Amino acid sequence: ARASKVNFYGVEESFFDFWDQTATPNLNKQERSPFPNIIINEALQKELNVQVGDAILVNFPNAAEIHPEFLLGTRDVDDVIQSLRVIVSDIIATENAGRFSIHPHQNIPLNAYMSQSILQKRLGQTGKINALFTADVEPTTSDSVVLTLEALGLKINTDENHFDLLSNQYLIEPKLSEIASTVASKNGIPTMPTLTYLANTITTIENGNDSHIVPYSTVLALPIENKQLDEPFDRYNSEQIEDNDIFLNQWAADDLNVKEGDKISLTYFSVNAEEEYITLSASFTLKGIVPIEGIAIDSGLIPTFPGIQDTAGLSDWDPPFPFDYSKVRDKDEVYWDEYKATPKAFIPLETGQNLWRNRFGDLTSIRMGSAPGKDIDETRRLFESEYLKLIEPEEIGFQFLALQEEGLNASKGSTDFGMLFSSLSFFIIIAAATLVSTIFAIGVSQRSREIGILHAIGYKLKKIRRRFLFEGIVIAFFGSMLGCLFAIGYAQLMIFGLKTWWLPAIGTPFIDLYVSGWSLLIGILVTLVIVIFFIRHVVKRLGKVSTASLIAGETDFDEVSREPKYRNIQSEIDRKTSLYLGIVFGFIAGYFLCAEGWSGFIFILFLNTLLYFIFRSRWLSFLMERFGPTIDHHSNKQYRLNLKAKTALIGFVIGTISGFIGTMLVFSFDGSHVFESIRSVYNHPITRLLGTAITILGVGTFLFDRWLGSQRVPKRLNRLRFGLKNAAWQPMHSNSSVIVMSLACCIIVA
Repeated sequence: ARASKVNFYGVEESFFDFWDQTATPNLNKQERSPFPNIIINEALQKELNVQVGDAILVNFPNAAEIHPEFLLGTRDVDDVIQSLRVIVSDIIATENAGRFSIHPHQNIPLNAYMSQSILQKRLGQTGKINALFTADVEPTTSDSVVLTLEALGLKINTDENHFDLLSNQYLIEPKLSEIASTVASKNGIPTMPTLTYLANTITTIENGNDSHIVPYSTVLALPIENKQLDEPFDRYNSEQIEDNDIFLNQWAADDLNVKEGDKISLTYFSVNAEEEYITLSASFTLKGIVPIEGIAIDSGLIPTFPGIQDTAGLSDWDPPFPFDYSKVRDKDEVYWDEYKATPKAFIPLETGQNLWRNRFGDLTSIRMGSAPGKDIDETRRLFESEYLKLIEPEEIGFQFLALQEEGLNASKGSTDFGMLFSSLSFFIIIAAATLVSTIFAIGVSQRSREIGILHAIGYKLKKIRRRFLFEGIVIAFFGSMLGCLFAIGYAQLMIFGLKTWWLPAIGTPFIDLYVSGWSLLIGILVTLVIVIFFIRHVVKRLGKVSTASLIAGETDFDEVSREPKYRNIQSEIDRKTSLYLGIVFGFIAGYFLCAEGWSGFIFILFLNTLLYFIFRSRWLSFLMERFGPTIDHHSNKQYRLNLKAKTALIGFVIGTISGFIGTMLVFSFDGSHVFESIRSVYNHPITRLLGTAITILGVGTFLFDRWLGSQRVPKRLNRLRFGLKNAAWQPMHSNSSVIVMSLACCIIVA
C-alpha cells in the first residue's frame, strides 16, 4: 500500500502536551531496533493497512539550498529524494494531535510524527527548525523574532578594505538585496553589486571552429561604468559602455586570438518552465582585454559552485547540469590549477541581469567599502545592525498563524450551505403557501351554502371570517408541529446523503445535524405567519357574493371581479407604478450625476429619454390593449399616456435629487464600503439566481393574469379558447396552479 500527501512532523514529546492525551506516544527508538520509530494517525493507518511493529518506508525530499529551477539546482531523483525505513511504534486517533494541521481544512489529514533530532540529522539540518508552536496567551509577533544573517542564509566575507555579502542559496533574494542597497545608501557605504554565471562556451562569431572555443568559463557581470572600480577597469571609467560590450581577460583573449572590436558569442544553459536545460546564446562586441589582476582575479566575488568549486580539476567536476568532458583541454586544466573559478569574461551588470535573472534573484554578491569616518570592521558592524533592523520577518517568508482561528474558519467550509438551502427553500415555501391558499379556497368554496345560511340567520360577516380564520390557524398549528418532526428526519436524511452519496460535491465528511429548540420554534412561527397570511387573504374574499347566491351554491366569490371599481383601483396602481419607476430611474441617474460628473449628466438625459419613449410608445399601448382592460375610463388614450408620463417624470425628478444628495452624503462620510457591500451582495450568485427567478416569475404571472382576464384568443384556436374560458371561471385557482408549477420548474432547473 502507498499513501501520498502525508504531513510529516519532526517533533519532541512535549508536542503532545498541547492536547489532553491519555498517554504520550513513544518517539524514542527501541534498544533492539536498528530503525527509528514513527507515530501515525488512524487515517494513515487505514491507507497503509499497517499495525504497531510493522516497518514502513518513508520517502521525503532533501533540504536543498538551491532550487531546482536554477542552473545549479539538483534534479537527480537520488539526490532530491531520500528514503528512510521506520517502525510504527504507535497509532493515535484522528483527533487532537492526530487531527493537527498547520493549514487546517475539512479533509482528514494523513499525519506521521518522528523524533525531531533524527529527522534533523537525516536532512542535514541539525539544530534547525522551520516551525515553532506556542500556547501562550500573548500571541507571538514579529517583534519577538531575533534575526541573524545565518538564519537568513547570508554570510559576510571581510577583507582589508571591503566586505562581501553573499547567499548560501547562490542568488541573493530580491528583497534582501534591496534592503542591503537601502542600508548602504543611507549610511554612505559604497557598493558594487555583481552577478556570476557559467558559460558553456566562449567563441568568436567569425571563426567557429573547435580550436578557438573556450569551454566552461565563469562570467562576471558588474557595473563597469562605476567610477570607483579599481584596476584593471579603472581606465574605462570615462568611456561609454554599451549593453553588448564584453571584456576578456588576457588568457581568454590569447586563447581565442581576438582583438578589440571582434564579435564574441557566449552559450549557456537556462532552465525552462518544465525544469529542463536549454542552451541559449548571446552576442557581444569585445570592448577590451584586461590583465589577470585586481578585480579580474578576485575570487571573493565568486560564490560557491556546488560540485565544481571544491574539485582538483575540470575533469573532476560533478555539476547538476549536463557536462561534456570531451571539451576540456589540457590548457583548461592548467588555468583551473592556477586560477580556479576566476572569471574569463566580464559584461555590464544590467546586461547580465537581463540574461540570467530569475524569481530567486539577480545578484550573487554585493561588495561594500568603508563608510565615511569608519574603518571596514566598524562599517561591517554598522551595516549588519542596520540591515537586520529593516527586515520585517513577514517579508522574507515568516508566517504567524493563529491555528485555532484558522481551524474554526476552515470548519465553516467554502460552501455556504445556509445560503444555498435558504435560497432554494424560498421557492418551496412560496409554492407551499400558494398551494395551502388554493386548497383552503377550494374548501371554503365547497362550504358556500354554510356561509350563506350563517349570514342569513344573522351572523355578521366579520364573525364568519373570524371563524374560518381560527379554523385555518388550528389546522396550520397541528400541521406545523407534525411538519417539524418530518423536517428533522428529512434534514438527517440530507446530511446522510451529503456525507455518503454526494460527498464529492462538498469534499468533507465533517458535517452533522444540529437541532435547536429555538430553530424549531422559529420554524413553527414562520410557517404559521406565512400560512395565516394566505388564509387571511382567502377569508377576506368572503362576502363578495350575495347571501342568496351563496345559499344557492354559487362559488364565484373567490374571483377577482373585473368591474369599473377594480379598474379605478388598477388605474391608481398603474399611476403609482409609473411614479415608482421614475423614482428608480431618477435615483440611478442621481448617483451617476454625483459620481461621474458630466458623463453622469449625459446618462440622465439618456434615462429621461428612455423613460419618455416607454410611456409614449405605441408598443406600450399595444401591450395594454392586448393584456388587459384599459387602466381608466378616460376616452382619450393620449391623455392617459401623457398622465402616466408626467407622473413618471415627477418621480424621475424626485429620484434624481434623492440619488444626488444621498450619494454626496455617503461619499462625504467615507461610506464607500456601503457601495462595496451592496456590490458584493449583488454579485453573489445566489442573489442573482433569486433576482432572476423572482423577476421572471413575477412578470410571467402578471402577464398570464392580464391575458386570463382579456380572454383574447384567435378564433381558429377553438380548444385553447375553451380551455381559457374554463380557467377564467376560477382565476385565483388558475393563477395559483401556474405559480406552483412555475416554482416547481424553477427548483428542478436550478
